[in-house]
Amino acid sequence: MGHGSKVSYLQPQKLKVWLGTAGELCVSPDGEKTYQHVKIFRTRPISAPNKYLSFRVGHTQTEQEELGVLIDLKPLPAVTQALIENELDKRYFIHQILSIQSIKEEWGVLSWKVNTDKGYKEFSLSNKDQPQIIPIKERGRLITDANGNRYVIPDLKLLDSRSRLEFLRHSNC
Repeated sequence: MGHGSKVSYLQPQKLKVWLGTAGELCVSPDGEKTYQHVKIFRTRPISAPNKYLSFRVGHTQTEQEELGVLIDLKPLPAVTQALIENELDKRYFIHQILSIQSIKEEWGVLSWKVNTDKGYKEFSLSNKDQPQIIPIKERGRLITDANGNRYVIPDLKLLDSRSRLEFLRHSNC
């Protein structure tokens, strides 16, 4: 999609979504033309994960063409919602940090040991020049580790006091 392009909004009543024979996502935005290997991106992954979804075709980011934006999943049939949510879950796999066991700093690398909604995890943050912990919403934080994995703390106040203190001691946000 080029600069200055107008956004095309997908109409929920016309949108058809299904899995092709090879398990790829197929979409017909208007009931006429069919696209295979469609990718779906969240334009607001944290603040509105099921709204303003961008449907695109093309193998690389530079080749991608936007078919349109779906404003909200809710008006779609449950089966279609489930297909789209499954695709989004594959692309946006985010761990929610429930508690922090420890954060240790050595040679400019922060090593984290945390409990998440998906179990115990260890990860590290390196290169302090790049913002790897960014504020989200009012009191939340999005953390991207050295391997590009994402972790979220939806609200610092939801952490126990020891976890919150550990976080604040090792982060500057």
